[in-house]
Amino acid sequence: MSFDFNGYRSDGLALAALLVNAVHAGQPPEQLHALLVEQGVIVDDSVLDRAIDLVDWIHGLRRVFAAASAEEAGQTVNELLAKVAFAPHVVDHGNGLHMHYAPPEASTVHRVQTNTAMALALQIAESGVTRFGVCPADSCGRVFVDASRNGKRRYCSGACSNRSNVAAHRARQAAEAGTDRRNI
Repeated sequence: MSFDFNGYRSDGLALAALLVNAVHAGQPPEQLHALLVEQGVIVDDSVLDRAIDLVDWIHGLRRVFAAASAEEAGQTVNELLAKVAFAPHVVDHGNGLHMHYAPPEASTVHRVQTNTAMALALQIAESGVTRFGVCPADSCGRVFVDASRNGKRRYCSGACSNRSNVAAHRARQAAEAGTDRRNI
């Protein structure tokens, strides 16, 4: 999966989820850097010296994904928005006009921060927290963005959904078997 790092909301949401999941998986800053290069966000070593800033930022993004309510998510996003300077402007790279939230001379870390914070802020303002979250599957903890048509996604992947459904089915069967034995 590749993202066109140009300020579109879907790219910012997807980038936020990708970064949060990378940190959740324990990837060190060097691997985060490689991930950003792979996604086309950066093409040089400009983020390595500020990797700790980015990791701290990503922990804040995770708090938004994990928020229990739209109000809590909004408050957390507001805290993130207050940490970065914005200079919104319209840009055309030959593929149509779109928004950039950071000034043209901004560092990669700053661009990642503004893009991910604005994407989450716009999503919360328009849809609340119904289109993203933390996977409820046992021992998963990955975050996800729901781009489905019906907006009913609850798990990060089909695999986590299937494992959880099978575990719930087996638990029901075990409970029924225990009930049947008591009636004998």
